[in-house]
Amino acid sequence: MKRVIIIICVLLSVIINAQEKPDPSSFFPSAVRNVWEYSTDHGFVRQMIYSDSLGNDGSKFLFTDYQTNPLFKIDTVSIVYYLPFALNWKLYKLESDSGATWRVRTDPPGTFARVDKIYSANIFGKERYVTQIGFYRPPYPFTDTTITEETVYECYVLLVSGIGEYYEFDYESGPVRILQGCIIDGVTYGTVDVEEEIQTLPTEFVLYQNYPNPFNPATNIEYNLPNSANVTLKIYNSLGEEVRRLVEEYQQGGKHEVTFDARGLPNGVYFYSLCASAFSQTKKLLLMK
Repeated sequence: MKRVIIIICVLLSVIINAQEKPDPSSFFPSAVRNVWEYSTDHGFVRQMIYSDSLGNDGSKFLFTDYQTNPLFKIDTVSIVYYLPFALNWKLYKLESDSGATWRVRTDPPGTFARVDKIYSANIFGKERYVTQIGFYRPPYPFTDTTITEETVYECYVLLVSGIGEYYEFDYESGPVRILQGCIIDGVTYGTVDVEEEIQTLPTEFVLYQNYPNPFNPATNIEYNLPNSANVTLKIYNSLGEEVRRLVEEYQQGGKHEVTFDARGLPNGVYFYSLCASAFSQTKKLLLMK
C-alpha cells in the first residue's frame, strides 16, 4: 500500500511539473503582428512580424519587413535559425534543458551556445520562466563545445516565456538590447508606441523603371506585390532571347528590389519582364559601357 502511495505521488508530481513547464515555442512568440520595442546601444529599435510562410518540411519562416528573405526560421523541433537563406545560424534550441550546448556558426571559429541556466522571475507583472543562453567562442576553430579557461564568453541573451527575446548583454560593451515593451497575440506588455503606423501591403502590382538607367554595369529593379505569389523576373535582349533569370520563386506580398548585374553582356537595349499571378509587365533598360 505504501509503495502504491509513493508511485501515485511521483505521478502527480510529474503531471504538475508538466503543467507548469511552458511550451518551448512561448520563448519565441511567432504570430504575425507581434511587436517588440528595444532600447539598444544604437538607439530605439522596433521589430514586428509582418508575415510568415511554411516550408515544404513544415518549418515556419518569419518576415520582419517586406524583403524577399525571412529574418528567422523555426523548424519542427523548435530550433530558431537566423537569416536561414544567408547565414543560417542555429540561434536557439527552445526545447533544451540547462547545460545543453549546440554550434551556432559553422564559419571559423565556430561559435557555440549553451543554456547557462533556467529560472523564474517577475517580468511585466507576472512570474515567468527565463532561459539564459550564453554564446561562446572556442580558443581554436571548431574545437568541441566544452567550456575551458581559454573559452571566450561573448554575450548572453534572456528568453522569457510568453515574451521572447528580453535582454542581451555583451561582455565587452555591457547591455546592448533591453526590451521596453511588446505586443504578443494582441496583448500589450510594458511600454509600446502604439501610435506608430503599421506598414500596409501595396494595393496593386507595380513594376517600376529601373535605376540608374542607362546603367553600367548594375542597376536596381523594384516591384510591388499586393499579395504573395509565384514570381518570375527575366531579362531579354533586343532579339527576345532570355539572357538572365533574376527571380523564380514564391514571394511574400510587399515591396521587392533586385539588382541586375550585366557584366559579361554587350552594350545595348534590354527588356525586363515581371510575371506574378495574372500580372505581367515589361519595361526597357539600356546598358552603356
